[in-house]
Amino acid sequence: MRRLGKRPTRIVLKRRRFFSKAVGGILLLAIIAFVFSGLLYLPFFKISAVVIEGAVAVPENELRAAVEEGLNRRYFGLIPAGTVFSYPAREIESGLLKLFPRLETANLFVRGFSSLSLKVVERQPAALWCDGAWESDGLGSGECYFLDADGFAFETAPVFSGNPYLRYVTGTTTAAPSVGSRFLPPAAFRELQFFAESVRRLDLEPLTVFLSGGGDAEMTVSGAAKIIFSLSEGLNETLGNLTVLLNSGGVLDKMGKPPLRFDYIDLRFGNKIFYKRR
Repeated sequence: MRRLGKRPTRIVLKRRRFFSKAVGGILLLAIIAFVFSGLLYLPFFKISAVVIEGAVAVPENELRAAVEEGLNRRYFGLIPAGTVFSYPAREIESGLLKLFPRLETANLFVRGFSSLSLKVVERQPAALWCDGAWESDGLGSGECYFLDADGFAFETAPVFSGNPYLRYVTGTTTAAPSVGSRFLPPAAFRELQFFAESVRRLDLEPLTVFLSGGGDAEMTVSGAAKIIFSLSEGLNETLGNLTVLLNSGGVLDKMGKPPLRFDYIDLRFGNKIFYKRR
């Protein structure tokens, strides 16, 4: 008499059902992914145009080529990135900011089913950052870089005739300027820029600011006079001391309006101000 095999236990049956459902789920997802990726290859969904807005100094054709390069890829070797449903917006935007330091922001937007809009904001020059080959009086042959309002060096500057921008010069003991680096932290740079602009309102024309490695700064103004101050001291207090000195009775007549009658004013010691008349 033939012996009957044992019936599968309840645990075995559960495992078989789970395995069957898992395999079925994987196959279903694979079919959905295959169908979805196939639909994305239809010309109707393919991005065929990139519209550039806001570019002035950065060539539009270079921006467009960089965006199209980011679209010319596939996820997992299957799903195309060049559609309005699958384009890697954040990856392309961050790549543009690295590739073009002049750009302050870059944002991609969908325009219909077949085009993208790239809106960019370019950094504007606020000052120059020059290497240690420049002397503190603004003479020399070193290379300079444009700084934006936050002290970010974004582009090599041409050689200017005259002084259209305030020039910051760093000595050999400090970090050399380069595209993509910061002259100072944004808040510190904006404070320094405000100090320079306030000096200009006192009828003194700042030309260069030389920074040594020790935190002292030497501002050369038109007329070859110097204002020496410390970055470690509060610049608002320093500005107040300078204003009091220039506006105090008798001092302005001797030192104030061009042609200047002082060689330097030293503001590094709080309320103790040192200066040398010419």
